[in-house]
Amino acid sequence: MSNYVNKKIFLQLLVDYHQQPEPKPKIPEQIGKIFLNIAINYTNKSQCINYTQDRKDEIVSRMVFYMCKYIHSYNTTQGTSPFAYFTQIAKSQFLQYLNEQKTQKERYINLSFIENMDAEFEVIQDYYD
Repeated sequence: MSNYVNKKIFLQLLVDYHQQPEPKPKIPEQIGKIFLNIAINYTNKSQCINYTQDRKDEIVSRMVFYMCKYIHSYNTTQGTSPFAYFTQIAKSQFLQYLNEQKTQKERYINLSFIENMDAEFEVIQDYYD
């Protein structure tokens, strides 16, 4: 368990939030700060050490967005560890971000390879003409 999130307080905040009538109001600031702490501390792991601050900020904002998106999916009657639930969301968003970046990089490499092939083909075609 982390030292920056109190499990009991976090669980109580979520219980209080889920007991509010529909439609749910905006997420309380305390829960938002906890989400932000989870995301920031996740990006401070050794996996993210070589990323620039801009990229880390992008990852953190994505993590917090999805934690807010899935706050309604957390079942306060069954789950006793909201920290683990939301850390898992942060982890999955980090991995999804890496996969998207990898796919984007592969597309760029493929496009640059095709452009180079076209340029070489034109040079060869000019040679034989």
